[in-house]
Amino acid sequence: MFYMTGKWPEQFVDHINGDRDDNRWSNIREATRWINNVNKRPWRNKRYSPLKGVTWAHGKYIAQIKADFRNFYLGRFDTAEEAHEAYCAAARKYFGEYAHPK
Repeated sequence: MFYMTGKWPEQFVDHINGDRDDNRWSNIREATRWINNVNKRPWRNKRYSPLKGVTWAHGKYIAQIKADFRNFYLGRFDTAEEAHEAYCAAARKYFGEYAHPK
């Protein structure tokens, strides 16, 4: 961030797509702790889909989101893509401009 703007970030640097190895300038933004935490990924294991907000349980994909210090269950879906769409809609509702773009 310093090399692109000439100043150090005031708080945090956030990777928009959640991939800490993707340091393209278009994927970097200055963020508060709250924004950075909203955008973090869960631990990687068999239950989690590579799509944000999606887990696998009991033969279905489950969409969930954490907002306003609460967990919101968004439903069970046949495909990971359907569950991710539900997550993205909820992210736009709760986080507005800070919602994950994909």
